[in-house]
Amino acid sequence: MIPDALDPATAARAEAAVDRIHAEESAAGRCGPDGAVHALEVLHRDPVLAELLVAPAVLPLICSALGWNIHLYHSHVDVHPPLQAPPEPVWRWHQDGGRQNLELETRPERPRLSIKVGFFLSDVSRPGRGNMLVIPGSHRRNVLPRPEHPERGFAQPEGAVEVRAAPGTACVFDRRIWHGRSPNLSAITRKVVFLGFTYRWIRPRHDHTPDAHPGLDPVQRQLLGASASQLGCWIPDERDVPLRSWMRAHGLIDPANPAHR
Repeated sequence: MIPDALDPATAARAEAAVDRIHAEESAAGRCGPDGAVHALEVLHRDPVLAELLVAPAVLPLICSALGWNIHLYHSHVDVHPPLQAPPEPVWRWHQDGGRQNLELETRPERPRLSIKVGFFLSDVSRPGRGNMLVIPGSHRRNVLPRPEHPERGFAQPEGAVEVRAAPGTACVFDRRIWHGRSPNLSAITRKVVFLGFTYRWIRPRHDHTPDAHPGLDPVQRQLLGASASQLGCWIPDERDVPLRSWMRAHGLIDPANPAHR
């Protein structure tokens, strides 16, 4: 958890962008019955969202873990207005990665492969506000027992905790952490921007074309998929990965970490 990862002005601009995206999705009939939105591939919809890619409080942590040969593979905006009544039970627990979790069946645990960041723009510092749920340490577990009939109700898995965060907080988590979302039974609307980072030799889930974003710096362009060649995703040189020079300039290169070499 990174409190104040976004300064108040940036957080306010990001929240305004999310509000506009929510309104656009609603006008297009893409909201759920409760007014909720899960909008994918969102960075082109407002310049402030591309700024989150290089949030100074977050990017060094991502680079320290994954190194410099990375890009954005996944982005989404989640908006969950207050529910009028408690919903029917739904099992939402999952690990990120989709088919990776079936096709990379390694033991005792799956490879990390990616890291995700949630930028919280509404106040979820109290329970019952649609808080993210996580099980600390669960990245070492390939399987989470699931009730046979979750629609009949269930107790949350052992060790589950709520993520509580003030606006502007970033939550950085390993894709393998088992996580989900609780229902929003409060009077406020839950608003989050999620960005997922992975290695450049892994295909992105969405088309984050850098040319759709005028005015990007070289690091932002790399993170949105720019490359001098396809081979550069696998065997890059300085043209492909300006993030390496950025890490070097900021003293973030750790010679003991193979991903930094």
